[in-house]
Amino acid sequence: MLRALWERCSELSEPADVSPGQPQRSKMGRRRLAAAAVLAALAAVALVVFLVRGHPGGSAWSYPQRLPDGARPVEVVVGEKAVEATRGIHWEPGMIEIKDAAIVTYSDGTRLWLSYAGSRACELLDMMARQMTLHQEELPYTAPMSHTVEGAKVYISFDKRTPKLHIFWCRDGVDAWAEIPLQPYQDSPGKLMDLMKLLIRETGYRG
Repeated sequence: MLRALWERCSELSEPADVSPGQPQRSKMGRRRLAAAAVLAALAAVALVVFLVRGHPGGSAWSYPQRLPDGARPVEVVVGEKAVEATRGIHWEPGMIEIKDAAIVTYSDGTRLWLSYAGSRACELLDMMARQMTLHQEELPYTAPMSHTVEGAKVYISFDKRTPKLHIFWCRDGVDAWAEIPLQPYQDSPGKLMDLMKLLIRETGYRG
């Protein structure tokens, strides 16, 4: 399975652009730039702390704090906003019965969509996989393939628009969907499999 998956990843991956070095700045310009960077970093930290800790449901979610390529969370949305966003990406939002949700975006572009559906989690996941297969000509994803990873049933699909891998699974009442850009992993199939295992193993809900 890994070999076939990696061959497909290699077909879709493209090398990253290399940007030229930044021009030199004056000493005062560098100081202003450094100050602005510090303020921006503090603002970003404050935003993440507010979204994760300031929301009553924020502490209920667990997810990896570091990915195999070194990426870390840069944006986390939880609670009602995440629930609305998760329902909004489906054809029939009213049919998605979820009690809580979280959306985690990492610095490498990986995005994790999490929703708590309780006892119906796996049923909803299988239903989605069937609908994706049925409507694959209309959707920007390939028909999902089913595999077992870390003891969980995992569906794997490729993005038809950009070099991305989509995996989704259910465990302990949680439905999870991960969008994974392939470029960071194009030279390391082992890291891609490590990422999949990490996401499945460390994603959970304690509500």
